[in-house]
Amino acid sequence: MRYAFYWKKSSKEAELLVNKIKETIDSRHTYDEADPQYVIVAGGDGTFLGAVHHYIDKTRDVTFINFRRGNTAFYLNFDEEDISRINDLLDGKCDCINTLPLLKAHVGAKKYYAINEFTLGTFMKASGFEIYINDYFLQTTYGNGLLVCTPYGSSGYNKSLGGALLDPHTDTFELTEMASIQSKKYKSLGNSLVLRKDNTIHINYIDTHPITLTYDNQAVTLNPGDIIDIKYSKKTIRVFSKEGCTFFDKLKAAF
Repeated sequence: MRYAFYWKKSSKEAELLVNKIKETIDSRHTYDEADPQYVIVAGGDGTFLGAVHHYIDKTRDVTFINFRRGNTAFYLNFDEEDISRINDLLDGKCDCINTLPLLKAHVGAKKYYAINEFTLGTFMKASGFEIYINDYFLQTTYGNGLLVCTPYGSSGYNKSLGGALLDPHTDTFELTEMASIQSKKYKSLGNSLVLRKDNTIHINYIDTHPITLTYDNQAVTLNPGDIIDIKYSKKTIRVFSKEGCTFFDKLKAAF
């Protein structure tokens, strides 16, 4: 099978882990960074997000095998003690394959993907947004911005904002306001909104200053008048896992 490695080159610990795995891989498996069937990730959740975006155009063909080397590990399923299993994993021998959803944002002709969340806004000043669910106008909100997350992303930034934790098996996604203004002039829900996967969140940016769209650990600048549509993507991410690595196991360990 064809495989590639992904790790932060600045991390000596991750590099040592990669070298240990390399020494264990049989010669019948072929290293192919450009067109792998398996991507072996060594690092933390941030490294995994980087790997996903690096191979975002190959999601149909790639399965991720994630080895933990970091503090946060919602997506990291294997430890150093599992290195001995690497040849079986590269042969596709794994009892559990998690399929993780991706969200897609359309901004004009451009498309962006997130496995954790999108955020819109700026901390420099309040920003205004008109929010539609499909074609239904929901509200206008002013504040630091908006966050839209997947079930797996709900336990990160979304949780810090007071958003709900979503069961990954519910095929839902969530809209959460970021420090929205609540006054006589400005009113909004103020609570997170959980939506089924067949919905689209349509956002008109109505203010006069540039804002930032983040998608996981990536970012681009948006301008006044931009329109953002966020919905479930047809793309998914496949990740090998092992027993005791469910979302709820990790949630319990983290909090």
